[in-house]
Amino acid sequence: TYRGLAAYAVPGNDRYSRQQGVSRPGPGGVEAQADRVVMETLDTAIPVPIWRPEPALPGSLAIALLLRGHALSINPWAAFGPFSAPFANLKFAQKRTALRALDDSPLLKEAFLEYAPNALVTLAAFGAYSERAVYDRRSRKLSARPIGWDLANYGGVSDGWPEFQGYYGGVQEARA
Repeated sequence: TYRGLAAYAVPGNDRYSRQQGVSRPGPGGVEAQADRVVMETLDTAIPVPIWRPEPALPGSLAIALLLRGHALSINPWAAFGPFSAPFANLKFAQKRTALRALDDSPLLKEAFLEYAPNALVTLAAFGAYSERAVYDRRSRKLSARPIGWDLANYGGVSDGWPEFQGYYGGVQEARA
């Protein structure tokens, strides 16, 4: 489900993007592990209680089940695609319809999950452009150049621009 969402947010040349009918040359959200960012965020932010006081379902499971239901209501044949998750089997426009239906679902109004669907595409895009996939928590360093840096044409850390160095109008000091 979440790889299908990552491909929706930032298509690449992966099989999830090709399945949805919208892809682009090079890596995208799937290769950047945007799915993991979404799942970890949902699991941390919205554990879904089954009964009190414990245990709770991971928030990502609850949202995935809701996306599954909406995907199947839009296209029942999505259950028979190449992926086990019907949402991942949908075409791009069908994913948009499923996400919109989930966001507008009356079942979520005034529930603690109400705002989660609204954040799904944003989280997936954030994950695609983040360093998460190549960040080593132990060493606190990147193990490779992040995919998002290439997607955004990020040139790396800058020490400033020559035109911004010095003082405006030749002023060399500030006077009180």
